[in-house]
Amino acid sequence: MHPTPLLAAFVLGLATLVSAAPRPQIIINPINVKIELYADANYKGDSIKVEPARSSCNDVGSKMNDRITSFKVLYGCCNFYRNGGCNDLLFQADRREHSNIGSTNSDQISSYKCNLTCGTI
Repeated sequence: MHPTPLLAAFVLGLATLVSAAPRPQIIINPINVKIELYADANYKGDSIKVEPARSSCNDVGSKMNDRITSFKVLYGCCNFYRNGGCNDLLFQADRREHSNIGSTNSDQISSYKCNLTCGTI
């Protein structure tokens, strides 16, 4: 049995319709903020890797207090503070990393507060 021209046109039209249909957009929406803090430049030395609770102030702890020189904010936005208890804002980082945060902020961080977006910290 050979396909008729009408059947062939129908199949071709159906294939065109399916290929032209919009593809669903995949959106990755992690639930947690993810950060990494390092004592030395170039992501070396003592480190902490955490998924902090959103909008909560976190002290870096005695091991890392005033020792952080490089960081990664893998997902989310974080405010970094000079003092414990999230006092005296140093800078904000939105999904970025720095292999050396520079002399102004290096060895100054004592606490941080993060959320998924900067406007909600």
